[in-house]
Amino acid sequence: MNGLQKMIRQIKEKAEKERKSILEKAEAEADKKISRAEEKAENEKEKIMEKGRSEAEKEKQRILASARSKKRQEKLKAREEIIQETFEKAKDELSKLRKSDDYPEILKDLIIEGGKSIGGKDLKVLMSEKDKNLISEKSKSEMEEKISEKTGEETSIEMDFTLTEINGGAIIQRKNGNIACDNTLEARLERQKDSLRKEVAQILF
Repeated sequence: MNGLQKMIRQIKEKAEKERKSILEKAEAEADKKISRAEEKAENEKEKIMEKGRSEAEKEKQRILASARSKKRQEKLKAREEIIQETFEKAKDELSKLRKSDDYPEILKDLIIEGGKSIGGKDLKVLMSEKDKNLISEKSKSEMEEKISEKTGEETSIEMDFTLTEINGGAIIQRKNGNIACDNTLEARLERQKDSLRKEVAQILF
């Protein structure tokens, strides 16, 4: 009996040791798994946070880029408005040119230049009735002579004072209407607009 009890006790002790060993191993493995899970979770957390920071930075840069673009557009718009306003003021000044003492000579030069540009010959000069008294027969003859000299073509001029709504200058054309040169003050300003734009922008800005 004593031998049986001893054997049972030994079996129990062995079983207890194995149980403890199994529990310890299981606990250790569980701790490892928990540690790995915590590490993985921390890594994922950092990735998520980094992604969030990256997305936030991208959004920040997008907003800044949009703001800079809008600022450039507003600046260009304001600059264009100022340039256009400058040209409008220039047009107003052109309307005053007709009242100046220099205008008769300027008008003659515009007609001669236009006549030369289209090669002279039989020309028709369209002007405003307001300028009718500025071109005498003598002035007309002088212009015909100068255009003839510059082009090498015998030139005659027919005056037409039917143009309206112009600030001055003239339209010079062949009588057959095939070729014309718009040398009104408005047209000359418009033709020089692009070349003057850069100069005006440099002065203003």
